[in-house]
Amino acid sequence: MSQRKRIALIVFLSGLLLGAGLLWLVFPEAPLAQLSWQGWLAITVMLISLLGNAFTSLPADVVFLGGLAVLMIAGILDEKTALSGFGNSGMVK
Repeated sequence: MSQRKRIALIVFLSGLLLGAGLLWLVFPEAPLAQLSWQGWLAITVMLISLLGNAFTSLPADVVFLGGLAVLMIAGILDEKTALSGFGNSGMVK
């Protein structure tokens, strides 16, 4: 990863954390403040997958299947729910 991409990633993550912290301070009863660990893990995996897709040379299907595997191993998604999108002919080439 180039130096410019690393700086952009650090700035993005810092802004995201600062924004989430300020949102939590201003609205402590917001729905995000009431999420369980499963919700926070799902949001984290989604953000890491999107950033991994943007900042690495790995194919998108590898990045997102890795995120799907994390959610399945953690028990957040069961097999039927996780793999239901692959039954759609528009999803699989």
